[in-house]
Amino acid sequence: MTPAFEIINASAGSGKTFALAERVLTKILKSQDDDYFKRILALTFTNKAAQEMKERVLYSLKEFSIPENNKNPSPLFIEVKKRLNFSNEEINRKSKTRLIKILHDFSFFQIDTLDSFSHHIIRSFANELNYSSDFNVTINHQDIIEEAVSQVFNNNNKDQNNLLIDFAIKKISEGKSWDVEHDLKEFAEAIFNENQFKNVEDSSSTSYKGYNKLKRDLENKKQNELRKKTEILQKIDIFLRAQEFEIMFTRNAFPKFLDKVKDNDFTWKAVSSIESLFLKGTLIKKACYDKTPSQAMEFVTKMEELFLKLKTILVNISTINSFENSVTPTALLKTIKKTF
Repeated sequence: MTPAFEIINASAGSGKTFALAERVLTKILKSQDDDYFKRILALTFTNKAAQEMKERVLYSLKEFSIPENNKNPSPLFIEVKKRLNFSNEEINRKSKTRLIKILHDFSFFQIDTLDSFSHHIIRSFANELNYSSDFNVTINHQDIIEEAVSQVFNNNNKDQNNLLIDFAIKKISEGKSWDVEHDLKEFAEAIFNENQFKNVEDSSSTSYKGYNKLKRDLENKKQNELRKKTEILQKIDIFLRAQEFEIMFTRNAFPKFLDKVKDNDFTWKAVSSIESLFLKGTLIKKACYDKTPSQAMEFVTKMEELFLKLKTILVNISTINSFENSVTPTALLKTIKKTF
């Protein structure tokens, strides 16, 4: 059985427009029904392609209707004639008749884009779909983001407002502007990001109550790690004061690092630098090993053990902070997606 539709799919410049025009013209001219063009639907991806196709078909029908052109026929005329097996005169006559019919009922000449065709169907069934009959289609997703974020701000939902306040306070604590609207619009871009959409979908299943519990859990974990940090720093101080030999640190790097950690002003580059001193055996100066080698070795071994514990705690705190920083934005993204 001959299928009721054809798909023409090929790379740019391979002759898709020619092939599609030839198929449409053949179907228009082959039928005995002058209105057969109303039963043809041709769909393309872009407005430019649809316009080009319409122009190609109309121009060709006009060209086919002129007998003088039979002397030097176009490639399209030759291809259509081959498929129809009509005489030149019959093609001339039918082309003229069908061209007039199309021009008189141009709205039924369906060469359109996929999205426009879908739009026509939805508008035709707007009542059944509970849509307003005068709805508009928004192509630019930025317009949708603007509207969704605006509605989030204008919503009187207590949970949403608390999220916005939490986010604003977080920004202020980081020395940034309290105005979160720009950030929310940037978050909303993830909804349209193909690689991020699955993550957005997963976050949508979490409730506001769930986010609040997660925040509390993370805060409790962080406080626990901060207590561990204080304890390990105290152990290091006690261990340092308990030494009975003179300790000379290379470039005084380790004591400076500890002061930075106490003030929460350290960098991960500094952590790596201290770790490198342990690996190279240069945490303390060579003179310490020369004067009291066994005590120096024992000291460095124990101090490395304490340092690695401190490093683990710092990594845990940093990880928890990263999670904490993402909780509120993720909850806001869920809200925006729901509104969108």
